[in-house]
Amino acid sequence: MDIIPIAGMLFSLLMVLVIGGLILLFPISRRLGKFLEIRIDERMEWNTLPKESLNELVDIVEELQTEVKRLSDRQQFVERLLEPGRPEEPARPGQAPKSEEGRAGSGGTSAGTGE
Repeated sequence: MDIIPIAGMLFSLLMVLVIGGLILLFPISRRLGKFLEIRIDERMEWNTLPKESLNELVDIVEELQTEVKRLSDRQQFVERLLEPGRPEEPARPGQAPKSEEGRAGSGGTSAGTGE
């Protein structure tokens, strides 16, 4: 007995079963997918979230916004300090200018050791 005609019949039968299964199962799988999507949407609604949790989340987001603003201000200040060619700022009250600090520090140290 030759195997080629049997293989052809099995292949044809398999193709018919696959195509028939797809035709029958496709509408069922679509409806099941829609049903599951609706169920997930019902569980994920924001209205089911307690008001206390929602208010707590809003407070946390506001705190984070203020912290980011502070960090941004600090970053801008540091960038301004590190700019090349930037003129020196005047000394604050109670602080010696930078050029005098260097001279006073080196002169005081050698005079105080007695060398």
